[in-house]
Amino acid sequence: KCFLILEELRKKKSADIFNCPVDTRTVPDYRQVIENPMDLGTIVDQLVDGSYQTAHDVRKDVTLVWKNCILYNGIDSPLATDAFKLAKSFDERFKEEIAPPQHQGMKDF
Repeated sequence: KCFLILEELRKKKSADIFNCPVDTRTVPDYRQVIENPMDLGTIVDQLVDGSYQTAHDVRKDVTLVWKNCILYNGIDSPLATDAFKLAKSFDERFKEEIAPPQHQGMKDF
């Protein structure tokens, strides 16, 4: 399910810049600011390779993508705005598909 959620997210136009690692040739100081780079494409590759133990490990890396963006570009940057929107979209889908509410009220009975 994480794979499908990520593929859906990666298709969004605003996600294009988050789909591949930051090119340090064009952004030479990136690694001086960002200690643990992460991107959506790398997450998908690691998911396919079986590198993640749980869906919450995947979620942690997806969150790292957004945090890195905000840290490097600033909270008021257009990229941070995109990151916030994508984070909201991912979190909503994750909660629906991976971590649904445990109690559905009377419907459980």
